[in-house]
Amino acid sequence: MFWLGFAVTLAGAFCLAVSQPKQSQVIIKRTLGRPWQLAARGVGSVLLAGAATAGAQQYGLGIGLATFLAWAFLGSWLIALYTTWKRGVAAPAKGRRR
Repeated sequence: MFWLGFAVTLAGAFCLAVSQPKQSQVIIKRTLGRPWQLAARGVGSVLLAGAATAGAQQYGLGIGLATFLAWAFLGSWLIALYTTWKRGVAAPAKGRRR
């Protein structure tokens, strides 16, 4: 159950990241249209709410929400690392011309 909750939280954080134009440009190389941004934001919110509810049901309210916060922190951290890495790969090296 722990890894399933983490996977759902990671998917929700990914959907929220893709719903932002700058992050979408880095992650999937294009900006989503307004309806798709709203859909991704809605799906991401539902996934995060579902993961919080599942964590609270599985582990109790206090430990479940603390577990959800751990999932959310780790998932968001992984997405931030990925986007930082993608920006570094896409950018030319300093001091060199293309």
